[in-house]
Amino acid sequence: MSQNTVLKIQQRKIAVDRSSLAIYFNAFGLTLQPDDYMRTPALYTNYDLISSSGVDQTGSILFSPKFYIKRHPIEERCDNEITKPGGLVLIKAPKRMGKTSLTIQILNRVRQRGWKILFLSMRLADISFGDDVNKFLSRFCAIVTHNLGLPNKVSSYWDDMFGSNYNCTCYFEQYLLKQTDQPIILALDDVEVLFQYPAIAQNFFGILRAWYEKAQYDDEASKIWQNLRFIIVYSSDAAVPINIHQSPFNVGFSIELTEFTPEQTLMMIQQYGLNWSSEQVRYLANFIGGHPFLLHKALSQIQYQQLTFEQFIETTQPGSTSVVIPFTGASCFNRNKA
Repeated sequence: MSQNTVLKIQQRKIAVDRSSLAIYFNAFGLTLQPDDYMRTPALYTNYDLISSSGVDQTGSILFSPKFYIKRHPIEERCDNEITKPGGLVLIKAPKRMGKTSLTIQILNRVRQRGWKILFLSMRLADISFGDDVNKFLSRFCAIVTHNLGLPNKVSSYWDDMFGSNYNCTCYFEQYLLKQTDQPIILALDDVEVLFQYPAIAQNFFGILRAWYEKAQYDDEASKIWQNLRFIIVYSSDAAVPINIHQSPFNVGFSIELTEFTPEQTLMMIQQYGLNWSSEQVRYLANFIGGHPFLLHKALSQIQYQQLTFEQFIETTQPGSTSVVIPFTGASCFNRNKA
């Protein structure tokens, strides 16, 4: 396979044929599935939480268990929070820092309890109707219903006389949450996408805050809301454009992911079967830092091309035509210049 074809696949901007994708996946020990090259025709995508690996349609890296590096003690605290009645976990970080991967790890452990799990990516949302709150909330209810495997009864609960916020709340309270005694974990990824729609953002995040508070009253009416728990994931690159006191962004348990520590960087290198010296590890860390996405991309290409450490050093030099460089990109050179 030519370097040009490899670049097309990994930049995901220019189409390539299915056979080239199959060769690329096979090089990493992966099996190409239809979901890897076909977009699911839905408002959101519910990821396979068990066999997540490779790169998803949003550009996020979904690490397989082999390459995932745990973040202690953050993961334990997230697990503890999501098991609380009405629990809320907020995960923020710059792009491609491992937010989605961490979320999936949390959900995998939660699923072992037999709880209902929904993973909804706002990046795959079809908001062709613009900043229309009513259409957004009714479609949101429909998609949650579909992912829970329940009959769609949105039209039965939607009355324009009461407004979309009230309708959405009643639909959850009087229908969805009454269909199970088990907690429902709703993970909302890439919610910063909604920030560009002021009316939707204000109303939707306001509803989430209201639902969270309903679960905290500790009275008879709050019990049904205590089974609804949230993991909200967003990029810290985007400023929250609404009053945080009328949103879920200043309640619950909030974490901000940082780069990998030197110890975690070494663990990732070892996961790729590379027996590097401490000096070689430091070189990679100085060049890339502890950025999970850049580390994974660089190491996967080193493994794929079977590069020696000396050959890898050559690819890090300005002017190199190696495909390793586009993965690290300007971020690495900016880091070196800093």
